Amino acid sequence: MFIENSGHKAEDLLVAVLSFLEFFDLNLADCRSQSYDNANNVSGIYSGLQARIHEMNDLAEHAPCAAHSMNLVGVHAVESKDCKKVDCNIAEVIDDYHGLIKVVADTRNEFESYEKKALKISEIQEYKTTVSRKRKRKLHADESRDGDVQLSGRDHFRVNTFNVILDNLDSELRKRCAAYEKIKKYAIHSNKPRYKPTTTQEIEILFGLHLATGIFSYPCLKMYWETGISIPLFSENMARDRIFELRNTLHLVDNTIIPAGCKDAFFKVRPIFDAVRNRCLELPLEKELCVDEQMVPFTGRHVAKQYIKELDNNLTKKIGYGAAIVLHLTKRIGESKGHELYFDNYFSSYHILQIMKQKGIMAACTARINRFSKPSLLSDKDMHKKPRGFSQEVSSFDEDVTVVKWLDNKITHLASNFVGIGEKDLVKRWCKKDKKFIDVERPEVVRKYNHAMGGVDLLDQCISYYRTFIKSKKWTLRMIFHASDLAVVQAYREHQTDNALLNIAKNKQLTLLHFRRQVAESLVLRNKIIIGKRGRPSGSSPIPQIIPRRPGEVRPVADIARDGVGHFPAHDEGLGTRCKMVGCKGRTRIKCIKCKVHLCLTKDKNCFLAFHL
Repeated sequence: MFIENSGHKAEDLLVAVLSFLEFFDLNLADCRSQSYDNANNVSGIYSGLQARIHEMNDLAEHAPCAAHSMNLVGVHAVESKDCKKVDCNIAEVIDDYHGLIKVVADTRNEFESYEKKALKISEIQEYKTTVSRKRKRKLHADESRDGDVQLSGRDHFRVNTFNVILDNLDSELRKRCAAYEKIKKYAIHSNKPRYKPTTTQEIEILFGLHLATGIFSYPCLKMYWETGISIPLFSENMARDRIFELRNTLHLVDNTIIPAGCKDAFFKVRPIFDAVRNRCLELPLEKELCVDEQMVPFTGRHVAKQYIKELDNNLTKKIGYGAAIVLHLTKRIGESKGHELYFDNYFSSYHILQIMKQKGIMAACTARINRFSKPSLLSDKDMHKKPRGFSQEVSSFDEDVTVVKWLDNKITHLASNFVGIGEKDLVKRWCKKDKKFIDVERPEVVRKYNHAMGGVDLLDQCISYYRTFIKSKKWTLRMIFHASDLAVVQAYREHQTDNALLNIAKNKQLTLLHFRRQVAESLVLRNKIIIGKRGRPSGSSPIPQIIPRRPGEVRPVADIARDGVGHFPAHDEGLGTRCKMVGCKGRTRIKCIKCKVHLCLTKDKNCFLAFHL
């Protein structure tokens, strides 16, 4: 950060530093170190800036720093700003890098000329070079010292310092040049030789706007920018063509560099799913855990796409497969005891329940009976002759696994390694024959399974409410924005948990819709500067328009109001609007151009500053 300074004397510098610390409420007593260049006004041991600060704080030790030459680097960077064009031809950049590589190669071969220049500048006629004596290593019987080369101090510096620095510089320049050549290759194939590089802020806006598409649900993405029905969150923050350009070039990994032997079908989107998973692993484990598969609706082509019978959306991607997934996920449980694990018949088998028993994990699941070596249960025909609520239980020879067959509206099979029929309870069920609700006995394993299972289904349900709109056939886009939807829903679940711990009333809690909206707005507006609309303003309509009533102002979320970027006051015409600062009842004509709310800004009252702190 640059500090405004009125002079170069130590007294002036001290005043500037103390004013800077006071402005940000920083205490000089908390300072533990200070470092400057070698100028006397800052590094002088008697009257320099460091000495004056050391008198005020004995703990602020001074460390010399030879960074004065960095000022010259900064001046050169400013003067040569033509080399930093945002909109430049990629071919020109590649030529510049080839020129730099040639300069480095020529410099490496001109050590003697640079040595002469250094001697001339330093006015030294002759210099001695010394190097510490190399410790002799004890040789093996089959080794000799004939191959050892003893270098002089000068040659030691040239080989081990001068050449090493230039070789590293040459390697980095070649890597960057190769990266730009790949970009040029892609740009030629996509007919975009002048592709504008993106930034972190643009990517945040891209994800924020896609989260917002799940809220407004227009059938076509271009409609968010169309005249008359456009939404300011979209039209004021990113151009329509730019969002399509970013989407078409969005990559998480370098597709040209695939690890040897990689069999991961989701290699291109693995980083974002690993990031979501790592955050989920930070959450504490609950007593009751469940495992289930998740479907991602997709109509394009991919090797992992499968036809799933009895599902409404048959064009899906399947994440997770078989009992091996259950075993892999239970690694996190480790040696901890007391956890109950539930999963459906997609993963169930006799052997998986045995393994869970050996690990000390209590498990229960719905069962496919053909995976349990023909247990001695009543046939389906005989079961239907029994009254509704009838159940039967059989156990393995070692009594580790129990299978329960229960007659409800249909026959249901469940298996467990810790519970069976147990203590039955009564549940209400609708009887078609008698046209009324009746009491039906329910085994304990069914009650536990129904209570604990369904977490993944609830997650899928919440995602489906406001799913990001993606009409593209690119499977990577579908998977990337599915991961962002999953992250938002999981964050909302954590938000609900925090509200419960803080005893916040439900009518004061955010719904999933409003939570997603705030996340989208924060990604789009936080730390961003509002840019005015480009192009010629549209002409006035000859038909008189009815001026609607001005809508009420809504306070932005705290992340946007306090980000410290782009909050500038503007003066309105008219009688003034009620100040939106909490507790203020005054009227004002001053409006924040980013938050779009009116705030008092007078000699006696500064709600504008208080609102943004």
